[in-house]
Amino acid sequence: MKTLMTSAALLLTGILILSFTKQTAAAAGEAGSMQAAWTYYPGTLAVSLVLTVLGLSLFFWKLISQKESLQQ
Repeated sequence: MKTLMTSAALLLTGILILSFTKQTAAAAGEAGSMQAAWTYYPGTLAVSLVLTVLGLSLFFWKLISQKESLQQ
C-alpha cells in the first residue's frame, strides 16, 4: 500500500508541475505554450517528466509483483 501511495504522489507531483509550467508559459502570452515552456523551463519540465515516469513505473512494478504473488 505504501508503494502505491508513493507512486501516486510522484505521478501527481509530476503532472502538477507540468500543468503549472504550461500555464506559466501561456500566461506570459507565448503562442504554443508547450513549446514555449520547453524553451524557457527545460529543467522544470525534465523533472516533471522524470517524476511522472517514475510514478508510473513504480505503480506498474507493484501491480505486476502483486499479480505474480497471487499466481504462486
